[in-house]
Amino acid sequence: MTAITIDHLTHRYGKTTALDNISLTLPRGATTGLIGPDGVGKSTLLGIIAGVRRIQSGQVRVLDGDMTRARDRLALSHRIAYMPQGLGRNLYPTLSVYENIDFHARLFGLDRRERRARIQRLLDATGLAPFPDRAAGKLSGGMKQKVSLCCALVHSPDLLILDEPTTGVDPLSRRQFWALVHDLQQETTGMTTLVATAYIEEAEQFRQLLAMDAGKLLINAPTAATMRDYGCATLEETYIKLLPPEKQQGTGGLDPTPFVPDPHAPPAIEAHSLTKTFGNFTAVDHVSFTIEKGEIFGFLGSNGCGKTTTMKMLTGLLQASSGSASLLGAPVDAGSVATRMRVGYMSQAFSLYEELTVRQNLELHARLYRLGAGSKAAISEALTQYDLATVAEQKPAALPLGIRQRLQLAAACLHRPEVLILDEPTSGVDPAARDMFWRHLLRMSREDKITIFVSTHFMNEAARCDRISFMHQGRVLAVGSPATLTAQSGATNLEEAFIAYLIADEKRQNPANTSLGTPSTESVGWASAHQTNPADATASGTGTENPATTPLGTPSTAAVGWASAHQTNPADATASSTGTENPATAPLDAPSTESVEWASAHQTNPADATVSGTGTENPATTPLDTPSTAAVGWASAHQTNPADATTSGTDTENPVNTPLNTTAPAADTGTIPSPACGGRWPEAGRGETANPVTTPLGTPSTAAVGWASAHQTNPADATTSGTGTENPVITPLDASTPATATTSTLRYWFATTWTFARREGTELLRDHVRTFFALFGPVILMTALTWGVSFDIKNLTYAVLDHDHSAESRAIIEPLAGSRYFNELPPLTDESQLLDRLASREAKLTIDIPPDFGRDLLRDRHPEIHYHIDGAESFNAANINAYIPAILATYTREQARARGITLPPPAASLEPRYAYNQDFKSVNAIAPGVLMLALTLFPAMMAAVGVVREREIGSIANYYTSPASRLQYLVGKQLPYIATAMLSFAILYLMMRYWFGLPMRGSLAALTLATLLMSCTSTAIGLLFSTFTRSQVAAIFLTAIATIMPALNFSGFLVPVSALEGGAHIFGKIIPSTWYAVTTTGTFSKGLGVHELHREILLLALYYAVFLTAACLNLKKQEK
Repeated sequence: MTAITIDHLTHRYGKTTALDNISLTLPRGATTGLIGPDGVGKSTLLGIIAGVRRIQSGQVRVLDGDMTRARDRLALSHRIAYMPQGLGRNLYPTLSVYENIDFHARLFGLDRRERRARIQRLLDATGLAPFPDRAAGKLSGGMKQKVSLCCALVHSPDLLILDEPTTGVDPLSRRQFWALVHDLQQETTGMTTLVATAYIEEAEQFRQLLAMDAGKLLINAPTAATMRDYGCATLEETYIKLLPPEKQQGTGGLDPTPFVPDPHAPPAIEAHSLTKTFGNFTAVDHVSFTIEKGEIFGFLGSNGCGKTTTMKMLTGLLQASSGSASLLGAPVDAGSVATRMRVGYMSQAFSLYEELTVRQNLELHARLYRLGAGSKAAISEALTQYDLATVAEQKPAALPLGIRQRLQLAAACLHRPEVLILDEPTSGVDPAARDMFWRHLLRMSREDKITIFVSTHFMNEAARCDRISFMHQGRVLAVGSPATLTAQSGATNLEEAFIAYLIADEKRQNPANTSLGTPSTESVGWASAHQTNPADATASGTGTENPATTPLGTPSTAAVGWASAHQTNPADATASSTGTENPATAPLDAPSTESVEWASAHQTNPADATVSGTGTENPATTPLDTPSTAAVGWASAHQTNPADATTSGTDTENPVNTPLNTTAPAADTGTIPSPACGGRWPEAGRGETANPVTTPLGTPSTAAVGWASAHQTNPADATTSGTGTENPVITPLDASTPATATTSTLRYWFATTWTFARREGTELLRDHVRTFFALFGPVILMTALTWGVSFDIKNLTYAVLDHDHSAESRAIIEPLAGSRYFNELPPLTDESQLLDRLASREAKLTIDIPPDFGRDLLRDRHPEIHYHIDGAESFNAANINAYIPAILATYTREQARARGITLPPPAASLEPRYAYNQDFKSVNAIAPGVLMLALTLFPAMMAAVGVVREREIGSIANYYTSPASRLQYLVGKQLPYIATAMLSFAILYLMMRYWFGLPMRGSLAALTLATLLMSCTSTAIGLLFSTFTRSQVAAIFLTAIATIMPALNFSGFLVPVSALEGGAHIFGKIIPSTWYAVTTTGTFSKGLGVHELHREILLLALYYAVFLTAACLNLKKQEK
């Protein structure tokens, strides 16, 4: 039966063809490795198979389902697990290990009992059981990948898709990861595994091979047969031969001449106790080394171990926290131009200009490094030397990654530096391009005597360096030549040496704790590195040929003690048969926890195992409910009766004498496989193990050993108990419940919505910055605007220049002096001060009363008074301009009355009365408007980062691959922000009532209901913008502009909507903030209730439905 069938699949990104007419078929139960450099289409192919990406052209069938049909993809989502590329890309950094796995389990509808059982089983299997509460963001790269794998496997999938799961992970963690995958695959009957890997040597352990280049499929065949057909010892050599002839040029012949240091030349680079801390985090911890002139020095370590930070400190790009470093005999100084002119630096990511051509980039570099007249010759030489002449007029974006890296190297070497610092220069480059790249490095080192400091992930590259340093968690573990470090660790190759140093370092850091999820250092690292024959181990009692000269990995007393405690009779054990000629190198003899449980529960007599056919040479074909050879062998070897174990017929020649079975009690999982050993994984349904050396499972965990020794007295007793276990949690992954839970019920719909809401709310609460912004941003806005914005007319200053000083002149300014709106300044003394007071903003109004004002007034000569108003503040100027004529009119009536003159009454008398806000306080109008602004802006901005944030970190793949609908996802993400908005509303309401003293004249229920609907609408607007933006910054700015500007200008906050004209009036009528503003003002000032505001409430509900529907339509369930 086939698991995956692809016919003529083509996929393009713009003008770039990512997949070019791919056709292939993969059988069920197979483990397939997908290899190729970055950018050849591996991730696109896996994304399409997983249903994450949309199919553009061609047919893809997965597990008999058509991936072009949404109904089939929904049904298959329960059977497919997808682990995206990147360290912990499907994890949420602020959630704990347990919470991350629990979130994935809830997505697939597992009930509480199922979730607890499966999560505990996975934590036990991965060695993460001691760390369920640790935040995912604080885990190492290897631990993140283990958690990601647990998340992918929690619903027991039939197809497991892993996209470069070990890229950037140290060798020890990589080995642990593959052992875990193998173990869990053995437990799940018929699970198909498809793995893309950047480390080609890792793919040697997989039975089936897919190789890609430039979007084309190079081969689909068994791995071993492909290597044999091409006559290659390694898969990397095989891949190079699979490439087109033009890409094979420049490969091979990389045997560097030995480096001979110049005894008279000073060191090129020196570091002494170099340390860099970021807050409480120590990125580089007392690093010291010396690099000679002309030497190639390699920096080897996983992502995040401090390599790039160290390089930046050596180039002056980063200031060290402590310690010292010298470059070319001078202390590192970021401001030293002379030193920088002698150094070339090539960053990890492409750092040249995409808008410029290859030649233009080099010309710019030549000008920056002041090459002057020699720039043309240097550029021409660089184009020829680095094979860039044919692409000189092309832009970097259109070039393959290998050529882009050569361009970066050419730019870094253009000014002929004495020291060249390269930060992972060949990451993602195909092997042939890497060989060509290294040929340039070797030539520069040997011929031009350039000192090269290079960091790398690849062991074969590190082996080409003159000296290397192993770096881990900011510390340098060892420094020396590759051959020396390999010999000192007693390992067979450089990767094994690195692993040995990592294990030794972990022991020093955590002497009471062995490596997470791995066998103890001694039982695995030492045994695999030093033991040649199990018989020797039995005779010596320690299993070492030369413990005195082995500096790393010597077995502990615990490991030896465990072996002696559980080995009843070596001779008896030797008499049994495991079907392997060299059990010392076959780490499959000891069972996993579930195998022990099965043996205890179902095996009535060890001898029956032979009769039942379980003692075969093909344990991979054993059904899950039948014990494997390893399980029977282990159970037989640990019975209370050694004679029974000997005669059990378990097909093992020496299960007890094999030191790899004698694991220290602290061990948590099986031994770690070495991908370089050339072994193959046993495939379900194939019934064969090509090389048991690399079949790494079966070492009993602490729980398994403890349970067996504590509970098992006789296999027959286990059968009579019915279960044979007192710990039902530790069960095989697919032995508890069916993998597919019911997801079509209304209960599941609400449960899934709550799952998203629960996760989003937890993340929000743990992000203190976002929580503060969501809760107290509106408070700050309310405080600032309500205090800072006022339309009240008060404290208007004025000054008078009175040339008359008569009773009449004093009478005309008395109304101003008695007004609560005006404050009088000292009198003016000359006319020059009239405008000076206005210019200095001391006065808003100045009055000039001419001489003889009173006399002329009494003689009816109509004297003039000059008023000067500061028009810079138009609102105040308009009010003053309206107030002055009123004062004059009042003064005229009083003078007429004093003279006995009767003025004719006006034709009509107008007396305005304020129905609401009789005190005419602007705070009564502004505060409700600010409430509208706050609940329009902040909920929308908070929700705007929801989708785009997941898109940036990669966790949106969880939504793509889950059975959840778009509406469930969006409503779930909305709920925490709606709750936050309502809490902010409660705080703002209390501020308005008891701080600013606003009376609540209307219905609080109406205001609360309208606020709830406005919060829903605002968050829906934020989600809508989040669905089509690609960065959090863009989403926040777009949402802020699109919400605050209309609400401020068109909703009646500054100008009444009725005063707007034309399109502005129409726009003001169709935005939701206008109707919410009517509600806030109406409830606080006008005493309105639900009945009077029912139209506004219904409109807000309609707006919510419209914006949420638009967001759902714009959010896709697949990427393009």
